[in-house]
Amino acid sequence: MIDKRMTFGEHLEELRSRLTISLLVLVLTTVFSFIVAERWLFPIIKAPAPEGVQFVTLDPTGNIGPFIRLSLTSGVILGMPLVLLQIVLFITSALGEKERRFVLLMLPVVLIFFFGGIAFGYFVILPPTVNFMLSYGNSSIAVITPAIGRYISMVTILLLWLGIAFEIPPAIYVLARVGIVSSKWLIGNWRIIIVGAFVIGAIITPTADPVNQSLVSVPLIILYLFGIVLARIAEVQRKRSAIRQAKSAG
Repeated sequence: MIDKRMTFGEHLEELRSRLTISLLVLVLTTVFSFIVAERWLFPIIKAPAPEGVQFVTLDPTGNIGPFIRLSLTSGVILGMPLVLLQIVLFITSALGEKERRFVLLMLPVVLIFFFGGIAFGYFVILPPTVNFMLSYGNSSIAVITPAIGRYISMVTILLLWLGIAFEIPPAIYVLARVGIVSSKWLIGNWRIIIVGAFVIGAIITPTADPVNQSLVSVPLIILYLFGIVLARIAEVQRKRSAIRQAKSAG
């Protein structure tokens, strides 16, 4: 819904301004991440690996690509709060006062879940996953010398997608609050959700063992169940808001 106080051209101009600011933020956070990648970021990413693991590269330029990927991912994570703020500011310009307050209040919640997902991936998922990959069959079959590029790619994809996946509860709450989904519908499709959670777990987790995949899939199911609770709360809030509006109109 376009705000009548602003013309279509003004909305396009504001969109361009928000996109420019967001791009500038991502460029700055990515450049900063590239500067500190070798000293700070790589030791953090390497920490979950078993002690004594040495990474290799067979390409003379093999160190550049992985560190660019690491810097890009770190730039997105660091810049996410400001980028989301720009998105929220653009959206709220076309909303009423109540909807604007609601969206602004949800912004910290969204960020908490995003960074919570990244923390969960780093502290809970990565250690057993990396240990399994770099220890299984080591020396008895072949000495494992992991490539730096593949390791960084695996870690960054896992952490970023877990951060996005943890947005499930706030996303469900917002959709239920505006009446797009209902708790009844979410409960009725639990079988599909469980299958989907294990499919996502298989995609996100780089190992084929069911234990590590379950470490991703089971929390996704729990987040979905938590989302159902939030959807029910949102429905109660919608009904109370509708009753108040009906009383005030009467």
